[in-house]
Order: sequence, then structure tokens, then C-alpha cells
Amino acid sequence: MRIHPLRCLSVIVLAAATASAGETGYLPESHYDDADWAAMRDELQVARSGPFEFVTRPVVRRNGDDVTIEFEVRAFCDVTVAIEDDRGRIVRHLASGVLGPNAPAPFEKDSLRQSIVWDGKDEQGAYVDEKDEIVIRVSLGLNQQFERSLFWSPKKRIGSYPPTIVATAEGMYVVEGLGVDHIRLFDREGDYVRTVYPFPRDKVEDVVGLDRRRYPQSDEELPVKYGFQQASLLQSGTSNLNAAAKYHGGWAATTMAVWTPEDGGPGRIALAYHYLGRLATDGTSGDLPHKGPRVAQKKTLRRSGSWGGDRVIGPSSAAFSPDGRYVYLTGYSYLQRYPGNRGTWHGVYRVDYAEGEEPEVFLGTMTENDFGSENDQFMVPTSVATDPEGRIYVSDFMNDRIQIFSPE
Repeated sequence: MRIHPLRCLSVIVLAAATASAGETGYLPESHYDDADWAAMRDELQVARSGPFEFVTRPVVRRNGDDVTIEFEVRAFCDVTVAIEDDRGRIVRHLASGVLGPNAPAPFEKDSLRQSIVWDGKDEQGAYVDEKDEIVIRVSLGLNQQFERSLFWSPKKRIGSYPPTIVATAEGMYVVEGLGVDHIRLFDREGDYVRTVYPFPRDKVEDVVGLDRRRYPQSDEELPVKYGFQQASLLQSGTSNLNAAAKYHGGWAATTMAVWTPEDGGPGRIALAYHYLGRLATDGTSGDLPHKGPRVAQKKTLRRSGSWGGDRVIGPSSAAFSPDGRYVYLTGYSYLQRYPGNRGTWHGVYRVDYAEGEEPEVFLGTMTENDFGSENDQFMVPTSVATDPEGRIYVSDFMNDRIQIFSPE
């Protein structure tokens, strides 16, 4: 019901809703039988009563800045009281909850008759001056629905590390993380086009290889998020690992490559860190399991502060062959100080994107500190790229050169 402080307006009564909780911990589905699931769902739901009707329609009384709203309902149902301006925007969420023995403040417990005082202030604690234009809405039995994400912007940065940007014919793909991974497409003028990950709601069922569990809150089978912050479905990097001591957030990729076919269909995205992560540019996994083969190097370092111990070194550069079949990876280095040729794997991996087999050494060597200056050697290769003819370009950093190789 919507009421004006000075005159009564229209009534709004909506259908009752079932409470929905967020994701929690789980046990494998086999630990529960149907009775267990039913009991957990009942326990998590907030009990509501009907019918959702007013016995006494809401009325208001003004005393200076204070406005008292009084009403009586027929059953212990859920009630929401909101203060709206003349454009229908909520300026104060005054009260919301289920009446009865556990009714939250400012509702009176165990009472069907309620009297609530609005102090005349908005959400920020400032007094609302034009009270004659204000509408008070009292609603019974609301259904929940998503409205919007507060303070969201597609250009808002997620982490403190530089994002990886890949230019394609349709625009710029950008991946970044540190707790919350994102892959987004912007056009060449910098305008937001779409989000590839987090997966679009109508695409998540088409992502192959996600772990799924049945959640008692809604009895739905949903993908499981892992990681220190339980914030990522991507399985390619540290954001998906349950190693809280090392990865307070993490990110899915140390590098990314994108291939788009000439026919304009969905392209391929290769994320690389611990594993090759396979996605399609349409927000699915392109009929392939998302998690591909391991592509990282493992290294045990002498303890020195937080850097010592077992470490995983991912590539810093990736590129697709022009037909989208192969992904080339290089830039495996964990030391950024002189002599820079130490602490590096001086070669280029090649991975068959669809086959899912372990990477092969395509150029140079993938033995640490095996370097040189001959035509088949590198000294700290940092980047790899390809051209439409399939040639492979490798920046050979400490040899001060760029080497070009045929697809063979």
C-alpha cells in the first residue's frame, strides 16, 4: 500500500516469496538423502504466513519531522516499509522483515498491529525537506528480484596488477583479477561492449568442466566457486586454489591470447597460468572442457621472506596460430634482476588448444638457465606473436633481437 502523509493513495499487495540464502559450504551430494535435503531447505527458509492482507489499512500521523505509520495485518507475514520521493525513488528503506516472535526492529515482536516512526531522514541521515511530496509504501508478501549492482562500472579496475590487453578485429579483450576475475571486451574507442567472464547467466550451462554441487537453499545444482575468497569459477590460475596461505585472491591468468575466425563466429580465448584455460568469446567454453593441460613451471626456491618455497611460474606472453589450432607460450621467468639470464626457461611452448595434451617444446629449450645466442637459442625470451602467414616472432630480450620462425 502506498500512502501520502496527508492523503491516502493506492494499495500494492504482491505475492509471497521464499527466502533465498547465498552460497555456503557443502558436502558431496552423496552424503545426503532426499530427507536430509528437505530438512535443510526447511531449516534455511523463513516461515511466512498468509493471507497477505491488511486488517487496518495504513495511516500516517505527522508531528513535526516525525511521521508515524500504523497498520494491522491478518497474519505474521513479511512486511516492507519504504519512503519514496515524487519520482518513485526510495529515499529511505525504513523497515523490512517477517512479523512474529523474531520480527526485526523497528517492528514490534509477536504483534499483528504495528506502529513505526520515520524520523524524516533519508538513507544518508539528512532531513527530507519536501515531506508533502513524499509517499510511504507498505508492502506485504514481496517477491525478491535483482535490481542492480551498486557502484558498478565496466571500466572500474579490479586488482593492482596491470591488466592483460589483446587487440582483435572486434576490439580489445581485457583480463584482470586479484580475487575477482573479469574478461571484458571494449571497442577501439574504449567503449564497453560485453563481459565474457563472469559467464553470462544464459551461457553458464554451456561451460564444460565446471564442478557442480546441489545446494540445499534452493535445491539447485550450481557451479562451485573455489579459492581463498570463493570468487572464481575459472580453473587456470591461483584464484581457484584453496591455498589461503599463499593466494589471498589470486588471478586466473598471467597472460591471454584471443583468436577470432574469419567467418565472424565465436572465437577462442586462451588463459594461461598454472593451466591452460579455454573459453569462447561468446561466454561459453566452446564445447571444450574449460580446464586444459598444465602449462606452468614449478620451482623450489630458497627461503627468503615470503618468496621462498615451492613456486609456480606461469608464462607472460601467449599467441594463437592464425588457424586457432595452436597456442604459443613464453616468458617463463621469476627473477627480474641482474644477471637476468638466470631464473628463466629460455624457450617457447606450443599447445594444441583442443587436444588438451601437455605442451611441447617448440623453440629453444625449457630447461632452466640453458641459454645461448645461436639461431636456435634464446637468452630471456619475453614475448611471442604470430602473423597471418603463421610465422612466429619471439623477442629475445638479452640477445637484443627479435627472431622470426616458420610454422615448422
